[in-house]
This record gives sequence, C-alpha cells and structure tokens, in this order.
Amino acid sequence: MTQPRADIEAFVRRIAAEVRTADTAGVQTHDAIAAHLNGAGLTTRNGRPWTGAIVEKFLSSPAAQRYLADEQSE
Repeated sequence: MTQPRADIEAFVRRIAAEVRTADTAGVQTHDAIAAHLNGAGLTTRNGRPWTGAIVEKFLSSPAAQRYLADEQSE
C-alpha cells in the first residue's frame, strides 16, 4: 500500500522538526537521535523503532535535507 504524498511530506516535516529539537538539546549522533525519536514515541513510516542506521538514511534523503535547511533559514 502506497502512502499519499501529503502523508509522506507531513511525516518528513514532523521527523525533521524532532531532529531539530534533538539537535538544539545537544543530541547529535545518529544513535542518540534514534533514542530521542523512540523516546518521543515516534516510529518510522513502517511503524518500526528508529535505529542509528535508519536515522542516517533519513537525514541523507533530499526531503529531510530540504526541511532541515528550511528550518535553519527561519
């Protein structure tokens, strides 16, 4: 089942915002960000817990980079 584009964009925005919150709190390694996201009760789009490897892949995605750059410019 494919998720609608709007749902995916909303997911990316939400996770990017949480990554920015973690960064502001000094949480910067992929594993630490994964622990932060899991602690916040957030899962991947597939409903799985975050891992450092998944965070790394997410952060390297063009969509995540776009939203993180947009938040930095505000």
